[in-house]
Amino acid sequence: MPEAIQTPAAGLSVVDKLRMLLDITKTISRSLDLDEVLNVVMDTLDSLIPYDAAGIYLVKCSRPLAERDGEPDETCVFHTEAVRGYDIADLQELRLKMGEGLIGHVAVSGKPYIARDVRNDPRYINARARTRSEMVAPIISNEEVIGVFDLESDELDAYSEDDLEVLMLLASQVAIIIDKVMLHEQLIEKQRLETQLEVARQVQLELLPPRDPQLEGFDISAYNFPTEEVSGDYYDWVRVYDDQIGVVIADVAGKGVPAALLMAFLRASLRAASHIGYAPHISMSKVNYLLWESIERNQFVTAFYGILDATNRTLAYSNAGHNPPLLIDVDGKTRFEERGGVPL
Repeated sequence: MPEAIQTPAAGLSVVDKLRMLLDITKTISRSLDLDEVLNVVMDTLDSLIPYDAAGIYLVKCSRPLAERDGEPDETCVFHTEAVRGYDIADLQELRLKMGEGLIGHVAVSGKPYIARDVRNDPRYINARARTRSEMVAPIISNEEVIGVFDLESDELDAYSEDDLEVLMLLASQVAIIIDKVMLHEQLIEKQRLETQLEVARQVQLELLPPRDPQLEGFDISAYNFPTEEVSGDYYDWVRVYDDQIGVVIADVAGKGVPAALLMAFLRASLRAASHIGYAPHISMSKVNYLLWESIERNQFVTAFYGILDATNRTLAYSNAGHNPPLLIDVDGKTRFEERGGVPL
């Protein structure tokens, strides 16, 4: 863990403060733990700019920036990340949104602010009875306010423009560190998802039949080329009787791991119904009931299931919302078999 830098702030020149700021930046840049970084900043900040209470608050929004049109968003709230000098109970009761209080004002405007006497500032929200002056600086990344620094003092007019400039410089460095930490976390999450997708892809390949079936008088073949690592496309052969092959072609809504899991559920359900020897429409009805009981309401499957009878040379099928099969006669005429129902 980076060590806090402790140096008396009294009598420091601007050059001294900038040198300390550089030391703080070097210290926090070695960590990829956001909580650790912000707490080190708070522990060392008092050596740079004295305070009686201070906090770093990050903005969390439910909607992405592109949907907010630059306007205050009621879904955006402040999360307390690192604080010093406050009564924790007071902070737990203080749930500020964008535009509320001095920190909310700064978060919306994107500009720093000094309240030389908070008692005369109507935007001030009393979270600490002894506070007399306050300084707030935005933490900005890619032209978006992602958080604020808030420093409070028991003295009137405790903060100067030089203090504000130093705090803004620190805020810009913290924004860079936050971006780096977030990118690192996104990379870790991406690697985790890629690992899961690779496992799911292997599972999906195991679910597809390894070879084409043999049925006297018929040539049967299939090929599947997924457009993503894990798709919802599925086909299968099911031996119903010696002279009958069940043919399944389906497309599970969605892609990725959820689609692969739903595909596995469909395969198990349809194979169970087919092995009993049900007619296609009965098998599909039973599978539909199992799916209705088990999957989310926004999930569905389009599926074609037919039984090819080599003895009678017939294909009895049920189509649940899937693309209609194309029939090509011996004389070369083609037609789509349009009959079918809704998806499972």
